[in-house]
Amino acid sequence: MINPTPLIRPWFGRRCRPDRGWTSVKSAQAAQARTLAWLLTTARDTAYGIRHRFREIGSYDTFRATVPLVTYPDLRADIERMVAGGRDILWPGRCRRFAQSSGTSDGKSKYIPVTDASLRVNHYAGGADVVARYLNLYPDSRLFAGKSFILGGSFANELSLPAPSTPPSPPAYASATSPPTSSRTSTHSPTSSASPRKKLHSCPTGPASSPPWSRPPSART
Repeated sequence: MINPTPLIRPWFGRRCRPDRGWTSVKSAQAAQARTLAWLLTTARDTAYGIRHRFREIGSYDTFRATVPLVTYPDLRADIERMVAGGRDILWPGRCRRFAQSSGTSDGKSKYIPVTDASLRVNHYAGGADVVARYLNLYPDSRLFAGKSFILGGSFANELSLPAPSTPPSPPAYASATSPPTSSRTSTHSPTSSASPRKKLHSCPTGPASSPPWSRPPSART
């Protein structure tokens, strides 16, 4: 069987370069500040951003003093409006996908909005980061020469939403310009599995699009 891993490795290797800004505590703090600024700028005209005066926030200290800590019940009403098709509530545009928790913590399932921007900046980019670091740690890996097994959860849901549509194809998220974010993507070995506690549902809102606000500023590192 042909092993394409050596051909693909350099593409992933670029994500492990030290010049991406993760070499010190100071650089990590700067990356977090850039990410916070991008989130505030992008969401400032949403219902949540207007409610908490995102336009007036220019620093982390102001953010901490202005935006309260919340739990899921505090956001449940907003998320239910999003599930019903509401626009510009927690994030610009209309969210078409929601991950569903098992509801073990408070007896109710939690629906986590999964926007196009979240897929691209967190899930896709996070998966690429995990694979990049795996290949960096195991230079003799034949990761792309074999088969992969991905185990997902059930698509049964309480909201009578239709079956999930195919997620948008990941664009060029692997460049060094994507903002540093944490991810829970489970793509860390040749055999990976998704958590059975979360299920993905899509709302009947038409084909997915890639709005301009879904892409973070190109100056991010």
